[in-house]
Amino acid sequence: MNVARPLDIPVQRHPRVVWRAFDDEIAIVAPWAGQVHTLTDVAARCWELADGRTVEQIMEVLLQEFDVEPEVLRKDLEEFLDELDKRKLLEWAGE
Repeated sequence: MNVARPLDIPVQRHPRVVWRAFDDEIAIVAPWAGQVHTLTDVAARCWELADGRTVEQIMEVLLQEFDVEPEVLRKDLEEFLDELDKRKLLEWAGE
């Protein structure tokens, strides 16, 4: 992640972000950016799980639900959360 964060820090969706699930996708709208982001598969599930759980807890659920190696998931999850953080779509506990 851009800022090294321990895996035990809770993360949650920004409260002003509007999002809806449609079939196998999630559409996210950040009112301040006027952009729509579409998530599918693992990314959509990660977004759903960003409800105050820690990154470690999110990883545990994803490892149970998807066939992926832990090291690969950790790297991909960190990159994904970093991207959401850059777009101001997430909030981290204590920040």
